[in-house]
Amino acid sequence: MLSATSSGGPVGISSLLQLQAIVRNLHGINSPEWISVGGEQRMLFDGAEPEAYMPEHAALDRIHIALRCFLELIRRMRGQGEGGAIS
Repeated sequence: MLSATSSGGPVGISSLLQLQAIVRNLHGINSPEWISVGGEQRMLFDGAEPEAYMPEHAALDRIHIALRCFLELIRRMRGQGEGGAIS
């Protein structure tokens, strides 16, 4: 599971940690990275047009890193056999 929050800061991180604990307790698999976008970073996504995309922005870099990590997790899980569950 790839966890994400738009709370940001300590509240967002605490929520992500609790969510990941729940997934582990249910024998799920968490991606080692997560997405936390808060405060001014949220303005990047409020009514943003595709041409407003700024690939050099730190929040977008963080999202890309988390997504790449999650996709790698999926690839590894699929390599363990067809019967493996992905959460």
